[in-house]
Amino acid sequence: MDPSPESPLAQFLDPAFPWPRIPRVKRRQRLGLPPITSVTLAGGFLGLVWLLYQLLNQGFWPDWIQRSSATGVILLAVPLGWGLGHLRQPVEQELGSLNGRLAEIWGLLGWGLAWPWLGSTLGRWGDRALAWIPLVPSLELAHGLEQVGRGTLVLAGVALVASPWLWDVVLQVCHGLQPHSPKTLKLQRPETSQVLRRFFCQRHKLPLVTLGVLPPATPLIFSYGHLPRNTRVVVSQGLLDALEDEELAAIVAAELSLVDDRSSWILPSLSLVLQLPYGLYWQSAQWGDQCQRRAWGLPGVPPPRRVSPTPRTAFNRQFQGTIDPAYSGTQPQMQPSQAQRSPAASPKPRRPRTGQQWLWQGLAYGCPLVSGVGYGLFKLGRWTLLAIARHRADRGDRGSADFCSNPNGYSRALLKLALQVAHCLEQRQETPALLESLELLQPLGYCAAMVAAQSAYAAAAVCAPPPILLLTAPPGSEPSSEPSTEPASPPTSPPTSPPTSPPASLPEPSPASLPEPSAEPSPETRPGSESDTQPQTQSQAQPQTQPNPEARPGAAIPPQVSAASPPDGTQPIAVGPPIPPAFTPLPAPPGTPLPAPPGTPLLAAPLQSDRRLDTWLTYLHWDCLNPQRHWLSLNQAQPPLGDRIARLNGYGQGWKLDPTFPLPAPTAPLAPPIDRWWHQLRRPQSRYKLPQIQRELYHLWQGWQRLLTQGSPFGGLALGLVGGLLLWFLGALLTLMGFWQFAWLFGELSLLSATLPLGVCGGILLRNNRFFPDFPRRILTTASDFQWLLVDVERLPYESIAVRWRGKVVGRSGLANSLGQDLWLETPLGLIKLHHTTPFGPLGLLHPRHQPQHWVGTTVVVQGWLRRGNTVWIDVDLVRTEAGRMVQGYHPQWLLGVAIVAFVYSLSAFLA
Repeated sequence: MDPSPESPLAQFLDPAFPWPRIPRVKRRQRLGLPPITSVTLAGGFLGLVWLLYQLLNQGFWPDWIQRSSATGVILLAVPLGWGLGHLRQPVEQELGSLNGRLAEIWGLLGWGLAWPWLGSTLGRWGDRALAWIPLVPSLELAHGLEQVGRGTLVLAGVALVASPWLWDVVLQVCHGLQPHSPKTLKLQRPETSQVLRRFFCQRHKLPLVTLGVLPPATPLIFSYGHLPRNTRVVVSQGLLDALEDEELAAIVAAELSLVDDRSSWILPSLSLVLQLPYGLYWQSAQWGDQCQRRAWGLPGVPPPRRVSPTPRTAFNRQFQGTIDPAYSGTQPQMQPSQAQRSPAASPKPRRPRTGQQWLWQGLAYGCPLVSGVGYGLFKLGRWTLLAIARHRADRGDRGSADFCSNPNGYSRALLKLALQVAHCLEQRQETPALLESLELLQPLGYCAAMVAAQSAYAAAAVCAPPPILLLTAPPGSEPSSEPSTEPASPPTSPPTSPPTSPPASLPEPSPASLPEPSAEPSPETRPGSESDTQPQTQSQAQPQTQPNPEARPGAAIPPQVSAASPPDGTQPIAVGPPIPPAFTPLPAPPGTPLPAPPGTPLLAAPLQSDRRLDTWLTYLHWDCLNPQRHWLSLNQAQPPLGDRIARLNGYGQGWKLDPTFPLPAPTAPLAPPIDRWWHQLRRPQSRYKLPQIQRELYHLWQGWQRLLTQGSPFGGLALGLVGGLLLWFLGALLTLMGFWQFAWLFGELSLLSATLPLGVCGGILLRNNRFFPDFPRRILTTASDFQWLLVDVERLPYESIAVRWRGKVVGRSGLANSLGQDLWLETPLGLIKLHHTTPFGPLGLLHPRHQPQHWVGTTVVVQGWLRRGNTVWIDVDLVRTEAGRMVQGYHPQWLLGVAIVAFVYSLSAFLA
């Protein structure tokens, strides 16, 4: 068996990889205050107004203040808005970034409203369900669960006060936190030690606080603390091994800058509270697995999981045959498993018979429910804090560039961190629990890291040298080692047996371009790869077997030619590597940039420092140029990686520093530039600007139209809100006209509860057919389709690609993956996320029959819709396992069911 090729991530993580380096600037101006975003300003201002209104409505105020609370809010909102706009600099000197404080107000409002609302809603549903059961008294679950939801506010308050010391206890007891020796840090990482000394000793006049080190190999870094005196920066051993001193200093400076910005208090404190539901999810899953094993009479602790050291077994194969088995027009034949071939070899465990085993079985059925509730609570709390986490990442990027004057080093640290996180997931074949639970505090999320890894795989596939092709010579003839001056005669007769048709990506050969073949070509012979029109001799072709790796910097050395002779006694003759369709090698001195030849596809970058790195950056253009990327990032904890690197490049260019990772300037969000248009129209030559403004308005409308198509359910929610407000206005208008029968319409909250679900129903119905198109009869998805999916900067998730891929499913095993939250498909293009659901949605996954964790570790054929957003994922339509079992995905049916339920609820609210 041939050895498996190494993962392309190992090429980028190799210490010998030529990462570009530029000396940092010595003297520069400070970056100053970041601009205030309109969304953050509007949201934070509305949050302040709401808090002021609630404060004036409290019972301890006099009656005349409570009666005029609305008028007081309106009067106080005007000076409050003026103060936010004109007194920004003194406010930020005392409170830190205004963007951060407004985002934290928004997050605290979401946290304070989400938990009581969730408790009261679940309690009302529980009371209604118990009302149908006879002889069961009313338990008043709504009031009880609402008080439980308010109890989370008490936990949040305790965490806000004592979070530094609570984090110390949690990390030391649960994860083995150890302090890093200052002397060792100064010897091994002098620049990092200098950054810590500048921050604590010189800037804040405090004793030196060293780093805290966690033992896991997963790359982690985060900070917490109220003030600089109780600030801690925690890193993992995997991060120390992955980054150099310059890069570690830049990423530590980003965490320390959050302390000066007052951003290291709110988010770490609330993230500490989220560790409770996540720990409930994880421990319940572990206990459920132990109970299930004990119920079948097995030991409670399972044997250690076997992880393949080389998960990429088919990277250098032809993509058409590896990724898409239907490329040849035949369906893949799944081999029966060992249990099918010999049932006696793996007998099924006996069913539980004793009372103790039945008790273990009952506990095993209850643990998935508790685990699912814990994971759902963790996700709900995470969604309320996403705005704070995104601001924290932006402020850390700006603070690192301002503190270290090394934006290029911080960009390199982010890229290496992304590759190391993806490599860790590949090695462990699951998402580490610590990485998911601390995602809000990380400088880079693991989902964004997987997109960067997929781009690295695609870049390595484009820039990889083609395999050496072998042609056979007649027995007895030996290739000459010296070049011959006489050209070889063209072949007189074609081969007797035609070879297999070449792949579509290689050009058709000409008969004169190949040496004279034998009558029966070897199975290793693959003609059709030579594109030279001049005939070559065997001696001329022989020196091409060992190309000079220095002729093209960064190019990988082709695999060696096997010395084994074919079984018929003929000797192999090595023919030079074929010219791939992505680039054309031209003779040039080492290190000389080569222009792209005519007809070069977009995927091939010009030859610069390293083709793999340049092509990799090409796949990150979506993060900079997609105008809808900000809206698609609302469910992510960090902005897109390419957008952050482009902003760091902008900081360096302001200091006249060349970027080491050139990316295009980020495009503006979907918002009309009203200030620029106003200044243009005020000029005397404004009539010449009108056509340009009209074109910009047309492109802006096209962008909003595509965004509304993607987010139709959320657009329907806004449309339902507008419809309810219009009914209020209609009721007020009819009342003023004398139709008192319609006075009840004004201010009726039940109308909003009816129009909002109706809008969601309409949005789902409008988008469902376009979001889930029908599959063609033959799915011919190749590697180039996936590459264009990554490089298309205008693509949105609803513009999907139909795929049918075969690969190994990896992820967490056992009940920790009962909801399908950690399913990845292992392909030659990296790990791709799988989204699977049942007709009953996520709740249906709690049933053991529908739980997808049974796929983990098996090879399956997945058919679904491949989508590109801030992440790349597959919505599963059909899965065929090794045993021949078909598992259907029900994404369209589930959304249709949600639309029907919303319509019925809206209709019942209207009738009520």
